[in-house]
Amino acid sequence: RAKLELTLAGWPGVYCFESLALRRLSTIAVSEFFVRRAVQLVAEPDGLRRLFAAASRLKLSGFGALPAGALPNLAAPAPAPDGLPCAGVEAEVQEVRWDEIFACADRRDQISEHAPSIAADTFAKNKTLVALYADAEEGAAGVRPKPCWDRIRAQHWDFASLPVFFRNAVYRGTGDPRLRLRELASEFGPGSIGRIPLPLVRRAAPLKPLWQHEPVSATPVPAPLVSVVIPTKYRIGLLDLCLRGLVEVTDYPSMQVIVVDNGSQDERLPAVLEYAAQRLDLQVLRRPEPFNFSRLVNAGAAAAHGRYLLLLNDDVRPLRADWLARMVCSVQDPTVGAVGARLVYASGDIQHAGVALGLGGTCGHLWRGLPGPQAELDPEISSVGARSAVTAACLLTPLSLYKDLGGFNEADYPVTLNDIDYCLRLGERGLDVVYRGDAVLLHDESQSRKADDTIEKRRRRAREAQAFRRRWGGRISRDPYFSPAYDPTLDTGAVRVAFPLAG
Repeated sequence: RAKLELTLAGWPGVYCFESLALRRLSTIAVSEFFVRRAVQLVAEPDGLRRLFAAASRLKLSGFGALPAGALPNLAAPAPAPDGLPCAGVEAEVQEVRWDEIFACADRRDQISEHAPSIAADTFAKNKTLVALYADAEEGAAGVRPKPCWDRIRAQHWDFASLPVFFRNAVYRGTGDPRLRLRELASEFGPGSIGRIPLPLVRRAAPLKPLWQHEPVSATPVPAPLVSVVIPTKYRIGLLDLCLRGLVEVTDYPSMQVIVVDNGSQDERLPAVLEYAAQRLDLQVLRRPEPFNFSRLVNAGAAAAHGRYLLLLNDDVRPLRADWLARMVCSVQDPTVGAVGARLVYASGDIQHAGVALGLGGTCGHLWRGLPGPQAELDPEISSVGARSAVTAACLLTPLSLYKDLGGFNEADYPVTLNDIDYCLRLGERGLDVVYRGDAVLLHDESQSRKADDTIEKRRRRAREAQAFRRRWGGRISRDPYFSPAYDPTLDTGAVRVAFPLAG
C-alpha cells in the first residue's frame, strides 16, 4: 500500500483514503516548507511579483491565511492605555445578533468574519450546547488559550471571558453575559457550555477578569489530620529545610509526618530528625532498598492514620503559612480526588502549575519558567482550577481513596509518571483534580536524587513512558484543560506559530 505525504495545499482532484494518519510538523519543518515554496515561486515566470502580491494580501491567523481586512471590527481597537497593569482593562460589552445566535464581545474587539459560521456550525453539530466561548488575541500578550468548561475555575474567576455566543432561546439581554455562563452550566449541565479553541477576536489589551475571589484560607474546624509522607535519602540539608518549613512556616495544626528513609548514610540525618521530632508528630520508616519512589510512598501511606494523605518531596518547602489549609479546603469537597499546589524555583519562576497531557509526547508542566511577577498577574496560574493531573512533589488526597485505588503503581512507574497515572485513575472515577495556585511552595527540583542520566535510567524512563502511553494513550491527545492552541513541543505555555493574528 503506497504511502503519501500530504501538506495543506489547494491541490486539484479528489483523494480517497481507507485510513489517514496526520503527523505534526515541527516549526523548523514548516519554515523549510515555506522557504522552498518561495524559492520555487520566484523561479517561475512573474514569480517575484506574485510572491510580493501574496504577501501583501495574506495575514496569518488562527484559521490559516486570510485576506487582508478580513477581520471587520465592531469599533476600531483602542490603543492600550498607559499605566495599566498587564492584568488588563475593563470590558465594555456589546451584543451582536447573527440569525439565531447572540454574540457578546468587547466594544473595541475586532471580530473575525468567520466567527458567525464557526459558531453556527458548532451549535449545529452539538444540539446540547446552549453557549460557546472562544479564544482571543490580546495585544502583546498574544493568544490566551482557554480550557474546556471548568466549574472549579468558574467558581473563582471569569476564565471564559469574551467573546461568548448564545443560542437565541437561552440568551438574556440583562446582566453581564459572562455571569450567564455559570447560570447556564448550573441549569443545563456543564456539557451545555462549549469551547471554540480559536482566536475569533483581536483586542488591543487583555481584559480584566470579571471577578477573582480570594478563596477562603481559614483552617477548617476541627482540622482533619493530614499524614505527610516524605521519602528521602540524599541531600539531607533539603530535608532539614522541608521539615523546618512544616514547623516554622506552616500554620496547619493537625499533622502526622512520616519520613521514609531509603538508606541514607548522611551523618546529619539523626540531628535533623531529632529537631523535627521535638516539634512534630514524627515517625521514621527505614527502607534501605533499591530506589522505587512508588514503593516508598506506598510504605508511608500504609503507616498513615490521617484522614488525608499529603505526598511531599524532601526538596520542597512552604513559602506561605496557609498553603495546607487552602489545599484541605479543596480536598474536603467529595467530588475532588486530589489537590496540587503552585511550585516555584528559588528565583520565583514557575516550576509546576499543573500537569498538561500531550506535552513532549506524554505530559509536562505547563508554564514552566514563567517569571513570578507575571505569574501572579495571571489567574490561570495564581488562582484555582481543575487539571488532568498534578505532581506528587506536593499532592493531597483522601487516604481511604488512595488505599482503595491501590496507591501508586510500583511495577510500571517505579520513579516517574506514578502521580499522573494516579490522577488519571481518579478521573476515571469521575473525581476532579484541583490545582491551587494560591498554595505556594519552593521546589528544588530533582536535587534530592543523584544524576538521572545513565543508560540504565534512560531505559527505565523509556519503559515507564511506554507503559504510560499504552495505558493512557487515548487521553494524551484529549486533555480538556490543555488547549490545542498551545505548542505541545514546549512547556513554557507558548502558542503555536500558526495561531496568533499577525500585523
